[in-house]
Amino acid sequence: DLPYFDSIDRLAPRDEITYSITNLLTVKRESVVLGKDKNPVVRDDYIDFVRFKLEAGYDFDEANRTWRTDAYKRRPFMDILADITLAPGNWFRVSSRTWWSPYNGDFTRMDNDITVWEPGIGRATVGLDSRRRPDEYKRWSNDVLYRDLSLLHRGLIDENDLRINRYRKPVDLLYADVQLDYFAPFSFSFQQWYDMRANEAQETHLSVIYTHQCYQLEAYMWWDQHDENYGFSVRLPGFWD
Repeated sequence: DLPYFDSIDRLAPRDEITYSITNLLTVKRESVVLGKDKNPVVRDDYIDFVRFKLEAGYDFDEANRTWRTDAYKRRPFMDILADITLAPGNWFRVSSRTWWSPYNGDFTRMDNDITVWEPGIGRATVGLDSRRRPDEYKRWSNDVLYRDLSLLHRGLIDENDLRINRYRKPVDLLYADVQLDYFAPFSFSFQQWYDMRANEAQETHLSVIYTHQCYQLEAYMWWDQHDENYGFSVRLPGFWD
C-alpha cells in the first residue's frame, strides 16, 4: 500500500552468506628528494601493485525455495568471483572481474577495463563487459522488479510478460569513458556503451562540467536507440553528488 516510484523504493528480502579472501602485493619504492633543509633525503612510497580477491556465497532463500522447483532447480551456491587489479604505477591500472558458475562450469559475467590518468590532464577508461545468463530462477528473478515478481507469485500477471529478450542472449558491451581536465575549471566528459554483437551504439553521454571550490555545474546530453535527454545539474560536494 506504500507509494511506488521505482525499484529503489523496495528492498527485496535476502538471506545469504558470502565469504572471501583477499591478497595484496605491496611494493615499496624509494626516491631521493630535497628535504626542508635543502639536503637530499630518502622518501618511501608504497603502492598496492596487485590485489587479488576470491569470493563465493550461499543463498538460504534459494535453498529453501518451493515455488517453481519443477522448472528451475534450486541452485543456492552463488557464483565464484575472481577479482584482480594490477596497478604498476600512479597513472595506469588494469582490472578484471569474472563470475564463474559452479553449476554449468562456465563464466556468467566478465568485466575487464584499462584506465590511464594524469592529474591536471584527465583520464581514460576502456572496458569490455560480457554477460552469459543461464536459465535459472535466481538470475531470472533478479532481472525483474520485485514488485512484478510479487504480482507473478499471486497469479496476477503471466510469466512470459516478465521475460526480457536479452535474458537468454549473451551480451558483449564495449565501454569507453574519457574525461578531459586540461582546461580547468572546465572539464569535458564522453561515455559510450557499444554492443559488439549488434554492431551499434547502445548509449552515449556527453557533458561539460564547471568545478568551483564549493559546487559543480554540469550541462549534459545523452541518447540511446529510443530516446534523447538534455539536462543541467548542480552538485554540492559534501552534501550530495
